[in-house]
Amino acid sequence: MWGREFCCHFSRVTKKGGKSSEATAKNHDYILTYLKNQNHSDLRGVFHNDNGYSNKDEFFDDRGYYKLNQTLDYDSLGYVFSLDYPIEINGEIFYAGGSKEDYYLRHTRQHGRADWGWRWSKELYEFGLENGFIEVKRGGERPRIYTKTYQNAKIEKVNNNYEVTIIKRIKPLSTLEFVENKYSNDNATKGVDLILGKGIFEYTKPVRLIQKIMEIANSKDSIILDFFSGFRVVIVIEANSYVNIRSSRLLPKFKTQKINSWRAA
Repeated sequence: MWGREFCCHFSRVTKKGGKSSEATAKNHDYILTYLKNQNHSDLRGVFHNDNGYSNKDEFFDDRGYYKLNQTLDYDSLGYVFSLDYPIEINGEIFYAGGSKEDYYLRHTRQHGRADWGWRWSKELYEFGLENGFIEVKRGGERPRIYTKTYQNAKIEKVNNNYEVTIIKRIKPLSTLEFVENKYSNDNATKGVDLILGKGIFEYTKPVRLIQKIMEIANSKDSIILDFFSGFRVVIVIEANSYVNIRSSRLLPKFKTQKINSWRAA
């Protein structure tokens, strides 16, 4: 790592339990990250998904699942007159906060510093309604308008016009990215044995761990080097299907070996 700048270390859980002769079990290690130039880092965020993305609509093929976690109206920020307007959907009139009387009071300047309004401007709302980003949920005290949050799409303003943009939703990297059990050594041997056969490699790292490191740190033209010559880390398994790159496992004496249709050199 000579000539490289230290970036950070990621804590990684190595096992969730197990016997220990010491008072405090050592269940983690570290992934050290170095960069050639801190000012030109291309570390990527990780793809974001959660169980809330469970709804499907007619746009599923392009936008994926969506969730309804945000109402269009709110009363927690400063009142903005232009964000307080009536909305008509299929002949039904909606007012922010649900009250027509309170709407008229607000428009005669009888409102609080923070009061009811819509999160979206009228122009953005009309675009969202036309393009399927609006849904009415009924139940509770009153029907409420929700905005859809899609897995793979969002509304952006481009050249002063709104457009639906197809995206890959990511979140920033965290130094606690690798503390889930799927990145531990508990399941590593089992996963490698299924593909390479039992006992070929010992003390391996989990396939998911290596996949994630390649996903956040490399582009499609990157070269991945296994410094332990294939005995400690297997980086070839399933890589292509996830990050669209070619990977090689460095074998002792630089031999070439074909493993289950994968070419390792």
